Amino acid sequence: MLVSSQMGCDLSPPADLDKKKVLLIYWIISILQPIGKISIVGFFKILEDYIWQSVSSEEVKRSIEHLIKEGYLIKLLNSNNVTFSVSPQIKFKLSTKERLHRDRLRFFLLSAINIDTLNAIRESSKLLVDGDPPLIEERLPIQLRVGFKGRQSQPLNSSWVSLNESALFVASPFPSLLSPSHYSFSYPGFNFIEEIKGDIPPHLFIRHILAYDLGISFQLINRILANKGRYYRHFNVAKKSGGVRNISSPKIYLKVILLYIKTYLFADIKVHESVHSYRKGKSFITNAMKHVGQRYVLNIDLEDYFSSIHLYKIRKVLENNGFSQDSVKLLSSLCTLDNVLPQGSPTSPILSNAAFYTIDRSMYEYCRKRKLNYTRYSDDITICGESKLAIQNAKTRLTVMIEGAGFKVNKKKTRLMPYHKRQQVTGVIVNEAATPSRDVMRKIRAKFNNALKRKFIDKETKNELLGYTSYLSAFDKYKGSDLLIKYKVVMDNVSVITK
Repeated sequence: MLVSSQMGCDLSPPADLDKKKVLLIYWIISILQPIGKISIVGFFKILEDYIWQSVSSEEVKRSIEHLIKEGYLIKLLNSNNVTFSVSPQIKFKLSTKERLHRDRLRFFLLSAINIDTLNAIRESSKLLVDGDPPLIEERLPIQLRVGFKGRQSQPLNSSWVSLNESALFVASPFPSLLSPSHYSFSYPGFNFIEEIKGDIPPHLFIRHILAYDLGISFQLINRILANKGRYYRHFNVAKKSGGVRNISSPKIYLKVILLYIKTYLFADIKVHESVHSYRKGKSFITNAMKHVGQRYVLNIDLEDYFSSIHLYKIRKVLENNGFSQDSVKLLSSLCTLDNVLPQGSPTSPILSNAAFYTIDRSMYEYCRKRKLNYTRYSDDITICGESKLAIQNAKTRLTVMIEGAGFKVNKKKTRLMPYHKRQQVTGVIVNEAATPSRDVMRKIRAKFNNALKRKFIDKETKNELLGYTSYLSAFDKYKGSDLLIKYKVVMDNVSVITK
């Protein structure tokens, strides 16, 4: 990674310090601020495959000391951490080209950042500012030219980075207007929102807030909104039941933005307790376990689930969750493609769950009063109980609600399963206990037998086998079983071919 400045940013480091390294440290601090010495060194280790210069802990320490002495940095102090940020005393203005370079590096840093280390800073108690907090226009203050492995100013390739949920955003006491529960990047006692408000129209003002929160250009937000199709790639994946599923996956710039929105802005969106899809601590197995040992089990499948969730539904979801009108317009636009939820976007799962909240709540209460169990896993709804008539009545009511909300029932996949036949919920047999189906067990057995015979497997196959052992471990029947021990022995006895 090469960083240089031609704007008169004379850092004047001592002769035994490399000016480019000092400038690189300054740039990283300006983007990840506030950040401590240990986190800076750790971040260099993350970037070691991409940077030309190796930077030692001592160089980081001495560079920071020099930058503080020259007025480029200020300290942020609390009982556990000493962190650093840029000083408002140093002012630069980026040209259009320089701003584009900054955005590229910013997205790279947001993608590759060590979230656990930096979130510890974000969640720390009270920060005391030793010096004046930086104004927004000085948050990213220097000219940048960045190249990876000698290629100057290349766009980021998503394969270079390991995407985490988001990066460091220090909570301030001032709501950002982006979300009812979100507080923007700021410092205690400093409301940056008032600094940028001016005479900006509300719909543009909300874009400024999002851009400043991410540390990217307001102009980039505008470009994405003007031509969202350019920021997606499209492909098909085969369905287990046959046919193909159309996937629209956002490219790296939009993906990082949507990951931030999902993690920080949509964290408190209401999803009903009966939903087991796309939620931490829940899965298709926990969904199936709710229907074990029941006399009748009804499965209802929704057709074109994601593409049935239109822009107006997303806006309604956000309004019902307390988002402002300007935020609703911005976020709903960023999270949709061609006015529907794209399958493959980071925000689509949580929004799809939230869009079904009213139906989930109503059906859960309806079923509970009639001693029936109701759950949903994405587009797969299941109702079970002892009364066939009660389940059939629930089916009629649910179908009316689904169609009234603009969804469509896939009648070919709707089935009522009595106790004397195989009852299967989200791929799991539930007649007497939650167990994998025979078809799945045969497939797993064949995969491990094949691996044992070959002795050598590629990394992809190893990951697949590890996935199967993890899958079986989720079932009580196989936890600590001889079969699982046997499969783990197979994993120990095969070698992985490195390409």
